[in-house]
Amino acid sequence: MPYRPRCLQLLSSLAFAIVALCLAPGVSAQAPATGTIEGRVFDPRRGGYLEKARITVEGTRLEAFTDQAGQYRLTGVPAGAVKLQVFYTGAASHTETIQVGPGQTVQRDVTMSLGSGRTPTAGEVVKLDAFTVSSSKEMEGAAIAINEQRFARNIMQVVSADEFGTIADGSIGEFMKFLPGITSDYTGGDARRFSINGVPEDNVPISMGGFEMASAAGAGTRRAVELDQVSINNIARIEINRAPTPESPGMALAGTVNFVPRSAFERSRPSYSYNVQWMFKDAERAFHKTPGPRWGEYTRKVQPGFDLSAIVPVNKTFGFSVSAGYSIQYTPQPAAGMTWRGASTATNQSATAVPTGTGTWFPDTTTPYATTFNWRDSGKHTTRHSFSTTVDWRPARHDRLSFGFQYGMLKENFATRTQTFTINRVSPGNWSQTHTWGQASLWPTTGAATNAGQMTISNGGRIRPGRTIAPSLRWIHDGPTWKSDAGIAYGTSRIQYQDIDLGAFNGMTIQRNNVQILF
Repeated sequence: MPYRPRCLQLLSSLAFAIVALCLAPGVSAQAPATGTIEGRVFDPRRGGYLEKARITVEGTRLEAFTDQAGQYRLTGVPAGAVKLQVFYTGAASHTETIQVGPGQTVQRDVTMSLGSGRTPTAGEVVKLDAFTVSSSKEMEGAAIAINEQRFARNIMQVVSADEFGTIADGSIGEFMKFLPGITSDYTGGDARRFSINGVPEDNVPISMGGFEMASAAGAGTRRAVELDQVSINNIARIEINRAPTPESPGMALAGTVNFVPRSAFERSRPSYSYNVQWMFKDAERAFHKTPGPRWGEYTRKVQPGFDLSAIVPVNKTFGFSVSAGYSIQYTPQPAAGMTWRGASTATNQSATAVPTGTGTWFPDTTTPYATTFNWRDSGKHTTRHSFSTTVDWRPARHDRLSFGFQYGMLKENFATRTQTFTINRVSPGNWSQTHTWGQASLWPTTGAATNAGQMTISNGGRIRPGRTIAPSLRWIHDGPTWKSDAGIAYGTSRIQYQDIDLGAFNGMTIQRNNVQILF
């Protein structure tokens, strides 16, 4: 009895071994050998690498996108001859056949030009007729921005910082006002705060390289980010995320704004640029010194400015970028205003009443009449300094460290002089659409003088310097097994108000009372 079960056990083991040997070729056939394809996508016309170029393998579901340095990697590629397809907005599709061995990593760099026709295959001889090649950084920047927007993971608008040409004073706010759905809030002639699709500025988070920006907003403890101390010189692109994503701050009601700094790994060869300009407002075109903004002071209203930048890829593992700018601009701020009783400002007496006593006296009316007129002579000098740098380093094949530093300084020096004429009492019938007469007769009951008009001159001024500093360090790992994008940043911003300068008072008011004023 005990011998029979042991025989059955041996027979079962033998049968299992035979079945395993028979199925072994089938199992290996179900898991074919694969390899890896990696490389970079390069645009020779602009001397830069293309980000978010789409790489696919024909006949498979394999897909990859190039990173900021133009690199891509496709894993699990079937061994043998495969067709690699590369697509980028603004360039002709590129296809080539690559031989992939089992367990092999094939290095294949792809060259494709923005705005060009069909990309020739390796070794192909192409005969061309006479032609002229023209290009501009504005058109190239627009093509890159469109491709970024095409393959974004959410509803995003991407605009290249080169798309609208040179911004004379380097103000990033002067650039953002051209973007659809963005409304700029100007203060003293500077574009400082911004809203998206009508959402208040307090609910529009703004970041630099993915890190939230510090802002010493002039509105106290508000959340609004003011960009008057931020320069556009070292910005490559502006990303406007129209749809909130899980990592978006809760206050982002209509989306967020992110500034992408320049990177040395975007280029294959050094790139240098500079601009020199003269800046002035249309109302002040004189090259010689003219009065203002301070009293007794003559200054120039047409001033020079410059900005320069350098993107230097030293080698495949190290590169840096540097940019700087300076500008000084005079802004005249004249203004005039009137107060109309019975329209914007209320009256306080019956039109048929007889004026007695003291105090203001503004009869009711169906025809508004003016009781206050003021004019302002004001101007300011705005000085900007900016410096930015990025340092990129690849310590390993799949790792990249990027250090960034942003510095911006804004200094406003302004003065204001205002003259105001005020009528405090108007007798019944002493007004029309074309005139207003302040009272000049005596009170019937007291005989007191009724000249209650005032003439006031007020002078004021101050200096408003401020600066923003933002260093950051970012680590990107793009390996075959796992990916990571982490970093640390620090931001500080400050604004000072200097009310007294060079021993002068901040403000002074001179007032003449008891005069008759006639408009």
